[in-house]
Amino acid sequence: MRARQYLKTIEAAAEALMRALGMARAELSLTVVTDRAIRRLNREFRGQDRPTDVLSFPQFDSDCAPVPAASAGAAPVALG
Repeated sequence: MRARQYLKTIEAAAEALMRALGMARAELSLTVVTDRAIRRLNREFRGQDRPTDVLSFPQFDSDCAPVPAASAGAAPVALG
């Protein structure tokens, strides 16, 4: 898979972004997929039968805003 060569860079960038947002204790899940796979997901969840660059699925309902875990011993907050 061609994306594997970029995984460490993506991980470092995501960690830096989370720290910059003050959410270093939050959990962020990323999945790198093929155009075919993202087209299938886009069709299933958005009704758009085409590939897209990014799909984002929130962990929380709009009524429930996540609050980053404050203490080092607390479990991370899952963002989605």
